[in-house]
Amino acid sequence: MFAFMAVLLGVFVSDAATIPAMAQEPVDLELVLAADGSGSIDDEELRLQREGYARAVRNPRVLELLTGGIHGRSVIAFVEWGSAESQHTIVDWMVIDGPESAAAFEAALIDAPRQALGLQLDQQRHRLFPEPDPDQPL
Repeated sequence: MFAFMAVLLGVFVSDAATIPAMAQEPVDLELVLAADGSGSIDDEELRLQREGYARAVRNPRVLELLTGGIHGRSVIAFVEWGSAESQHTIVDWMVIDGPESAAAFEAALIDAPRQALGLQLDQQRHRLFPEPDPDQPL
């Protein structure tokens, strides 16, 4: 039990050590964009959703709101979900402080592969690729 707790603590500490320095910098807004990526959304609809969010961030009026505060920057993350078991950060926190960082957010969002699965797709995946039985030898 002690070894398990030591490993768990090590994972937590190592994850905490990888939090970017930008998290310590003040920002005007912390914004999480969330979208449906379930099986009811086909690849074309998913692409349209992502492109819409990406274009919105690059829109001059929106960009002015994201960068027009006291600190001149905001942070944005993008999350998609498919079910309670399928929630994914597609773009982790990114500082938006001007047109270049907005373009980088757009590229990261549009280029990211699909990760969220709907309940039906997740069940199909488990049928096709079942988890190995730990009691059965390989």
